[in-house]
Amino acid sequence: WLQHIIRSFVLRAKGIALCEEHVSRRLPFFEIDPHWMGPGLLAPNILKAHDEIRRRMFNTHLHWDMLPQHGRARYIYVCRDGRDACCSFFHHLSSQRTKADDGFVFNGSFSEFHEKWIAGEIPFGRWADHLASWNKAYGDPRVLFLCYEDMCKDVRPSVDRILAHLGLDLQDADLTELLPTFSFDYMKANIDQFQPLSVSWKDGFNFIRKGVPGDSTSLYGPNEIAAYATNFRERFPDGAPVW
Repeated sequence: WLQHIIRSFVLRAKGIALCEEHVSRRLPFFEIDPHWMGPGLLAPNILKAHDEIRRRMFNTHLHWDMLPQHGRARYIYVCRDGRDACCSFFHHLSSQRTKADDGFVFNGSFSEFHEKWIAGEIPFGRWADHLASWNKAYGDPRVLFLCYEDMCKDVRPSVDRILAHLGLDLQDADLTELLPTFSFDYMKANIDQFQPLSVSWKDGFNFIRKGVPGDSTSLYGPNEIAAYATNFRERFPDGAPVW
C-alpha cells in the first residue's frame, strides 16, 4: 500500500505519468538478492528506474539496525496491530508456493503458525522484536511513524505527513486525482501492479485480501490471545511504544 502511495507521489512530483508498471519497478524490496549485482551495486533494471526519477526508493521488512544509515535518507515505518499482521502473514505463507513448487511455504494450522511466530521461527522473526528495533529510531527526524489502522480510517492525514516528510510539493488537484487510487478496491482492480512477481500462489488466492483492521478475530482463540499478550508484556515491560 505504502509502496503505491509513495511511488504515485514521486512520479507526479517528477511529472512522470503513472502508467501500469509494477509497483516494485520503482520501489523494490531492499533485501531481495536479485535486486543487487553485488555489495552496494544495484541490478541494472532497478538502477535505470531509479535514475529516471533521481531517487533511491526501497520497500523493506528489515529491522532498523539492519538498514544503511544516511543523513539525507528518509524512512517511513508503518505499524499494524500485531495480531492482524500475524493473520495476514499466515494467509500469505500458507498460500505461497515453494520455489520447488512442491507445496506451500507454510503447511499447518493457524495455531501451529502462531506458536512459531511468537517464538520467532517464522521469516523476519518476532513482531515485537521488529517493533522494539524501530522504537530505537523514535525521535529521529529522518523517520516517520504511521499507523495502519489510522490509514484505513482516513488516509488523507497520513498522506499529508508523507508529503511533508519527503519534501514533495503537490497541488490539491494532484491529491484529488490520486487519493481514489489509494483505495483497496482500486488496488484489487489493478492487481497486476501489486501482486508479487517473484513467487507463485495457491489457485484462487487474492494477494490483496481485505485491507481492514480486526481480521484477527476470525483466527485468534484464547490460547493465541494469551500467548500474544504475554509476549508483548515481556518485550515491553514499561508499556507499548508511544509513537
